[in-house]
Amino acid sequence: MDTTPDRTAARRAARQLGLITHDQLTSAGLSQDQINRRVRAGRLQRTHLGVFAIVGAPVTFERDVMAAVLAGGSRAVASHGTAAALWGFPNQECDRPIEITSPRARLPRISSVRVHRSVHLDDIDVGAPGGIPCTSVPRSLIDLTAVRGIGWLARSLDDALRRNRVTINEIQACIERLTGAPGRRPSVIRMLVAERLAIGGGRTESWLERTVLQLLLDAGVPPPVPQYPVVAGGHRYRLDFAWPDQRVALEVDGYLHGTYAAVRHDRERDLHLRGADWTVLRVTDETPAPLIVASVLDALAR
Repeated sequence: MDTTPDRTAARRAARQLGLITHDQLTSAGLSQDQINRRVRAGRLQRTHLGVFAIVGAPVTFERDVMAAVLAGGSRAVASHGTAAALWGFPNQECDRPIEITSPRARLPRISSVRVHRSVHLDDIDVGAPGGIPCTSVPRSLIDLTAVRGIGWLARSLDDALRRNRVTINEIQACIERLTGAPGRRPSVIRMLVAERLAIGGGRTESWLERTVLQLLLDAGVPPPVPQYPVVAGGHRYRLDFAWPDQRVALEVDGYLHGTYAAVRHDRERDLHLRGADWTVLRVTDETPAPLIVASVLDALAR
């Protein structure tokens, strides 16, 4: 039967994806001899120096990341590509080796883990997706400028803004806090932020929407209102672009709009909007630029 120290340790491990450190085991009341006996009995399994897994806990990528973070010591966090995977950045796999960042002057050596050292790792630069200490979304984006191209960074920034994982102000503040580091290029993120503020006031949701908006502005089309809220048919919607005075809406459909559920939702929404006297135009990334401009100008004229 489990003792009180075992129950205390189990509760702590449950909050850490089935993992516990040596210091946490001793704080729970287990001696070194008791820890060794549990390892020999197969109840505890060493994952890294000073880190143990409760045998039977699911082995997942997230658990491996948590083990690496615990092995990194106080204030270590998942970072770089591993942080991108935890935050769900687009096209980011759960790559190996796992990467963590530690503010410690002396880097811990951890098997199969890439450890980065950072002089500046403030509390505001740390999040916890899934309960795992991790660099925040803006900090992760800036750190990844050392190894990722501008296209991937732009898509990841757009995705984070769309899902309300970050704001433009938070990204700007993070850029200002960070000093230079080898390979890190905060100027790239600063440029992407400036671009989003210049086109649509930072409110457009995707790279494709910004491209369409820039096309319209370059053609002399009156500026629309991005992400315009409207109520139609008893439902609340947000229009990609709207000219409210003329009641003209322009929807920019990306790849995900090709799913059956998305198409059905869009058709129902269009019916509600037309019932409220809106003219709804739809374009895709394959719609010719002249046709987009001509369709909008014609709708506005009518």
